[in-house]
Amino acid sequence: MFNWEQDGCTMACKSMNCPCHCPIATSCTLRFFDFDTPEGKATFRHSAAHLLGAAIEELYGAVVAIGPAIDDGFYYDGRVETPIAETEFPRHRQEGRADRQAEAPA
Repeated sequence: MFNWEQDGCTMACKSMNCPCHCPIATSCTLRFFDFDTPEGKATFRHSAAHLLGAAIEELYGAVVAIGPAIDDGFYYDGRVETPIAETEFPRHRQEGRADRQAEAPA
């Protein structure tokens, strides 16, 4: 049985893709996608880019610019006063998890 909280998914309503926990404000036919689909990957990467941007703003006071999803992942361009070392990546992951958990529906 599919569990969106465990397995993750994307839904499409009137050609707009969003994570499954988003409220639906209009009548539409829903289509669901998991990460194995292009739509699921694209939505996941888009959301992950937002989490990354929020984390580097909070952790480093970064001024973020562009953060798109790309074919094999995502990134965020921004400006920080001090370069970010690769050894700090685990901290970024933890911050992203905390942001994701804070935004999850009850």
